[in-house]
Amino acid sequence: ILNQRYQAWTVIKISASSILYKGEDLVGEYPSVFIREYYPRQFCSRGDDGNSVIVENAADYDTFKKGLDQFIRDGNTQRGLGLGGVIAIYDVFVQNQTGYLVMERPEGINLRKYLRTKGKMSLNQCMANMLPVMDTLEQLHQMKILHLSINPSNILLLEGGEVKVMDVDRYTRLSTKPSAGDRKGRKARSYRAPEWENREKELTDSADVYSVCTVMSQMLKGDEALPAAIDNGLIA
Repeated sequence: ILNQRYQAWTVIKISASSILYKGEDLVGEYPSVFIREYYPRQFCSRGDDGNSVIVENAADYDTFKKGLDQFIRDGNTQRGLGLGGVIAIYDVFVQNQTGYLVMERPEGINLRKYLRTKGKMSLNQCMANMLPVMDTLEQLHQMKILHLSINPSNILLLEGGEVKVMDVDRYTRLSTKPSAGDRKGRKARSYRAPEWENREKELTDSADVYSVCTVMSQMLKGDEALPAAIDNGLIA
């Protein structure tokens, strides 16, 4: 039991820095939740109790701790946003020597799964789904916050036509320089602006705009041709 009220059930997604679970609020205040656990698997493992997180190499502890602190800060930042287009954060806490975010879990499907099933969208469908994303990003940028992880996995198409953005662990203040820890796998990099590869350049709101355009190209083409071109150095 987490924070004396939450139960993590099914694993939904495992990334380089966290694990996303389908969960339950045992108190009953929230009907259904996602629970994100900070778990950078390259630096840590499970303790003997199966729940606690331990850093096996003492040399990695500072890196783990900095990431954990950022995870908690970013969760608290999103918790205070109050934006309808962003998945809401209900709770942020530390337990088992790591951090947890409890988020709303609306009914729907992420854009990546939709495109795998349907193939592609018409221009009207594309605009209907991405305009709310653009509106949300505009509100974030007005608050001097970047998202920096706009990709199909982080765009949720909800029942009733609503669209929300998720993935809180990439939020950061304008302007900032990407760090080595910000570089994820190939798929995530495919949607990122070229300045991500140069840690001397500051990231601005144009990085989110670039990601939106890349996602829209995939939605219309029904493939990942543009991201692949970026990875192959065909687009600078």
